[in-house]
Amino acid sequence: MQRTCIFCSAQLDDSTSPEHVILNAIGGRLASNMIVCSRCNNQLGHDVDGPLASALEPIRHFLSIKSGDRRKPPPTLRAVETEHGKVDVAPGKYPLLSKANLETQPHGELTKITASARSLEEAAKLAAHGLRKAGITSREDAKQRLEARPPTITGERQPFRQQVNVSLAIGGGAHFRSIAKTAFEFLAIVRPGDAHAERFDVTRSYIVSGEPNPRCVRWALDLQPPMPFSLKALGRTPHSVVVWSRAAAPVAGIVTLFGHLRFVVRLAEVWDCEPFGFAHAVDPISGSSLGVVALNPVPPPLLSETLAWRQVDLVALRLAYEQLLAACADEYETQATRKMVDDATAPVFSSWTMGQKIDGRMVDDLAQSLAREYVGWTDGDIGELQNRDTFIDIILREFDKLSEGKH
Repeated sequence: MQRTCIFCSAQLDDSTSPEHVILNAIGGRLASNMIVCSRCNNQLGHDVDGPLASALEPIRHFLSIKSGDRRKPPPTLRAVETEHGKVDVAPGKYPLLSKANLETQPHGELTKITASARSLEEAAKLAAHGLRKAGITSREDAKQRLEARPPTITGERQPFRQQVNVSLAIGGGAHFRSIAKTAFEFLAIVRPGDAHAERFDVTRSYIVSGEPNPRCVRWALDLQPPMPFSLKALGRTPHSVVVWSRAAAPVAGIVTLFGHLRFVVRLAEVWDCEPFGFAHAVDPISGSSLGVVALNPVPPPLLSETLAWRQVDLVALRLAYEQLLAACADEYETQATRKMVDDATAPVFSSWTMGQKIDGRMVDDLAQSLAREYVGWTDGDIGELQNRDTFIDIILREFDKLSEGKH
């Protein structure tokens, strides 16, 4: 039987782009090229799924979640506010300034140049610009000034100490359309012959056009989805989707993201066929999935009054956010600790030979490497990385490039 797109009825074939039921961007793995055409996939992916995927980027970052197809790494958080200014935070990396900054200010008869940069080379380039900005035009004058008052170089790298503030705002029409789309596409996978039925036109129109429909999706922090399996094997932050109904009852779906953000979807007002129910769950961190499983027996349907829109319970919402953020913090620190240990031990272990007896000196080397990696490098270490004379040479080289018009 020829399959057609559940949104526009275009014909589908083996060349159709696979559509992820739970967003690929947040680790969804269940996909099919037999439910949505490539054009709708691209358009709805941008217009409907894009806003929700963007809003969930902080969670994906802190949980270090790759995309569901494992092609895209966890996102880098850009321009995050900290006490030291805006920084970019790559997964498993130390925060870096979002952009370099140069400040020049009068300091008595002198001009104080302050450069905040992501590397010594970048700092040297800014310092060269600062010299020119202070009116120094000759290399000899620049060298004399630098040698008379050598630049002070400071830097720090402090894992687990730098506070990074991110915001998380989930809900509302833009995000609810994507939630409805997840439930509807899962229905299309488990009941492919029914997804085109007229009873789903209201939901279909809501997803495609975005016309306001408060009856379609609401927060469901008060509901527990009827799951045919335990989610404990998938950790603290699994995604899940379940759809079910019985005769003369609404067709409902419950979508849960990261184990704590739960929504109920009214897919159709009434069902007039045999009872059905299916569930799917996936761990976005590991990619492990419990597949698609039938609900047997089919649970009682959700009543219309249960599906009706209501004001979200702010206390329950706050608790859900707190539990999710606690899970993020635990996972982030676990991964950061693991990376810190790997970075510290790798160079030490590489110097050891197979079968070598471990002595006190080797243990001391390992302990010092671990301590150094945890504490990070500070002012006293800069001299080991780059002495001031060499740094002055780099500044002068950048100064020469400015004079030659190469910057």
